Amino acid sequence: MWLPNAQSHRTHNAMELQVSRRYTNGWFGTVSYVYSKSRQLLRSAEHGRDPRPTIGTSFTGSAVRWAEHRPGGNANRSFDLDEILFDAHGNPGLEGRLATDRPHVFKLYGGKSFRFGTEIGTFFRAMSGTPITTTVWTVNGIGVYPEGRGDAGRNPFFTQTDLMVAHNVSLGESKKIRFEFNLDNLFNQKTSMYNFPNYNKEERGASSEINLSQVDLSQGYDWRQLLSETPDGEFAKDPRYLKGALFNPGFQGRFLVKFIF
Repeated sequence: MWLPNAQSHRTHNAMELQVSRRYTNGWFGTVSYVYSKSRQLLRSAEHGRDPRPTIGTSFTGSAVRWAEHRPGGNANRSFDLDEILFDAHGNPGLEGRLATDRPHVFKLYGGKSFRFGTEIGTFFRAMSGTPITTTVWTVNGIGVYPEGRGDAGRNPFFTQTDLMVAHNVSLGESKKIRFEFNLDNLFNQKTSMYNFPNYNKEERGASSEINLSQVDLSQGYDWRQLLSETPDGEFAKDPRYLKGALFNPGFQGRFLVKFIF
């Protein structure tokens, strides 16, 4: 099926409010708030094999620990097959919020230097969770979005506080020793960063995947009925659906001793 003027495009609109204090009398700070909307026609990324440790396979690159997409901006499947272009209600395009969309982002960072050599710095951030889109896998090895983008809500609201405490000990006119302690995720907030979006079991292959080859996509389809007709039937549903699969690491601390001359 050919869609006139079909193309993949994205828009990002944002408003930022920021208040900063320059370094004066030993302290500085910045507070910022960003409200934004990120939308795209078709797909924000090619969701290949799920990168989380529940499956253990991923598209990888030298600079990333895991990837939700295939590296390379020109490698995607947006127009490979018609089934990618429609939701289960016959709507073409699948325009909606990007998988990285965070409408509200608040940040605060600052520091204070005391005359006796101690320094304290902090960084706090709070942001909306990213959208969750129900993904149903087909026998063509493609994850489709039958209910459109963001139908399953959002991942939990994310907050994290980091703290740095340091003290400098002078050793004469030009030498000193610096003791520094960095505390990442001070309050040990292990927020879920990613809830599993796959409704059916991708690893099972065709036995759990729906077949859209005989479906008029422009008229819509009952994807739950098609799923019940697979060889796995009621067992085709993935028990991990909408459960947390990737969590923010807990508290981490680093201690540094540095000789400055």
